[in-house]
Amino acid sequence: MFNYIFDKCIYPESCCNVIIVPIFKKGNRTCAEKYRGITLINDVAKLLSTLLPNRINKWAQRQYF
Repeated sequence: MFNYIFDKCIYPESCCNVIIVPIFKKGNRTCAEKYRGITLINDVAKLLSTLLPNRINKWAQRQYF
Protein backbone atom coordinates (compact mmCIF):
# COMPACT_ATOMS: atom_id res chain seq x y z
CA MET A 1 0.00 0.00 0.00
CA PHE A 2 2.78 2.44 0.89
CA ASN A 3 4.65 1.70 -2.33
CA TYR A 4 1.47 2.50 -4.26
CA ILE A 5 1.07 5.78 -2.36
CA PHE A 6 4.69 6.75 -3.08
CA ASP A 7 4.64 5.63 -6.71
CA LYS A 8 1.38 7.38 -7.59
CA CYS A 9 2.02 10.44 -5.38
CA ILE A 10 -1.43 10.03 -3.85
CA TYR A 11 -2.05 10.87 -0.21
CA PRO A 12 -5.17 9.06 1.08
CA GLU A 13 -8.06 11.32 2.03
CA SER A 14 -8.51 9.45 5.31
CA CYS A 15 -4.98 10.51 6.34
CA CYS A 16 -5.95 14.17 6.04
CA ASN A 17 -8.48 13.99 8.87
CA VAL A 18 -6.93 14.87 12.22
CA ILE A 19 -8.20 15.82 15.65
CA ILE A 20 -6.38 18.47 17.64
CA VAL A 21 -6.86 18.14 21.39
CA PRO A 22 -5.89 21.08 23.60
CA ILE A 23 -3.83 19.99 26.62
CA PHE A 24 -3.59 22.39 29.54
CA LYS A 25 -0.04 23.12 30.74
CA LYS A 26 -0.33 25.27 33.88
CA GLY A 27 -1.41 28.69 35.00
CA ASN A 28 -4.57 30.54 34.00
CA ARG A 29 -6.99 28.15 32.26
CA THR A 30 -8.70 31.04 30.42
CA CYS A 31 -5.48 32.03 28.63
CA ALA A 32 -5.06 30.29 25.25
CA GLU A 33 -1.25 30.40 25.50
CA LYS A 34 -1.45 27.99 28.47
CA TYR A 35 -2.56 25.14 26.20
CA ARG A 36 -0.66 23.05 23.69
CA GLY A 37 -2.24 21.11 20.89
CA ILE A 38 -1.82 17.36 20.53
CA THR A 39 -2.68 16.04 17.08
CA LEU A 40 -4.38 12.66 16.84
CA ILE A 41 -3.94 11.00 13.45
CA ASN A 42 -4.90 7.57 12.18
CA ASP A 43 -2.47 4.65 12.11
CA VAL A 44 -1.86 4.74 8.35
CA ALA A 45 -0.93 8.42 8.45
CA LYS A 46 1.38 7.81 11.41
CA LEU A 47 3.18 4.98 9.61
CA LEU A 48 3.38 7.02 6.43
CA SER A 49 4.88 9.98 8.29
CA THR A 50 7.47 7.63 9.80
CA LEU A 51 8.42 6.08 6.46
CA LEU A 52 8.48 9.28 4.43
CA PRO A 53 11.74 10.75 5.80
CA ASN A 54 13.52 7.44 5.11
CA ARG A 55 12.29 7.44 1.52
CA ILE A 56 13.30 11.07 1.02
CA ASN A 57 16.78 10.45 2.45
CA LYS A 58 17.34 7.42 0.21
CA TRP A 59 16.15 9.35 -2.83
CA ALA A 60 18.37 12.34 -2.00
CA GLN A 61 21.43 10.14 -1.53
CA ARG A 62 20.87 8.49 -4.92
CA GLN A 63 20.40 11.87 -6.60
CA TYR A 64 23.24 13.86 -5.06
CA PHE A 65 25.92 11.44 -3.82
